[in-house]
Amino acid sequence: MKQLSYDKDKHLIYAYNYPRIVKKAVQELQGLAGLMIFDGVIADDEIVFLGNWLEKNNELLTEFPLSDLHELFRQVVSTGEITNEDRKKLFIFLDAIASGVKSNPVIDGIFTEKAIITFEGKLFLFTGDLEFGSREKAESAVVERSGQISKSCTMSTDYLIVGNLGSEAYKYSRFGTKIDKAIEYQRHKKSSIQIVREPHFVEAVLSTPPAKPKPKKEGKAYSSKRGSVEITISVKPSSEYVCGVCNGSLEDPTEDCPSCGAFAPITTK
Repeated sequence: MKQLSYDKDKHLIYAYNYPRIVKKAVQELQGLAGLMIFDGVIADDEIVFLGNWLEKNNELLTEFPLSDLHELFRQVVSTGEITNEDRKKLFIFLDAIASGVKSNPVIDGIFTEKAIITFEGKLFLFTGDLEFGSREKAESAVVERSGQISKSCTMSTDYLIVGNLGSEAYKYSRFGTKIDKAIEYQRHKKSSIQIVREPHFVEAVLSTPPAKPKPKKEGKAYSSKRGSVEITISVKPSSEYVCGVCNGSLEDPTEDCPSCGAFAPITTK
């Protein structure tokens, strides 16, 4: 295994640690935000400090929520005169991401409002604590309506359902990797994934009856007589029969193999 050199392999080491660097920066910002809003006012020196902090973390400003703060900060300082309305916008944003306990943590600006949820063939992922019940109960409700369950957020995920009970980790920027990944797919990879509040999911479950179970197919019995030999085979509906000589497919397992002409040398896949 190659021994890395810090000087020669800085870019590799940085790339490997990038997720941790982003996480550390977000946590630092949350702490700073809590201090800045403590007195209820965003002062001029705090705005200057915030600008310097963003400049110091310039390489991370494409990452959410730093990207949103950077865009808001750019708008606030663009005119050269910071108004009370500008300070209010900064305060609201910083208050939303600040460290500290809130009784009703919220996430704003990331949900698909008035989401229309369908189940058949759709891929669902759940995060957070659900008023609906256990995670298993919610997943069963999806499967019963012909939906599918995902265990991680991918480009193929259709719906990320966020539990309505919330969590201190689910404040605007502290909602964990599933929502973070969904936002990344939405913003940078043009995914159609929808981030949906739990009440919309519950409404969809209540308005969509479980799918009727598909009737089981009956097996078929094949009979064939060759001279004094009679063969009767009961075929399971899910079985695929192949020739035991050439592995060719057999539609009727009692007929000669259409590929090699062998008679009833049958195996199943």
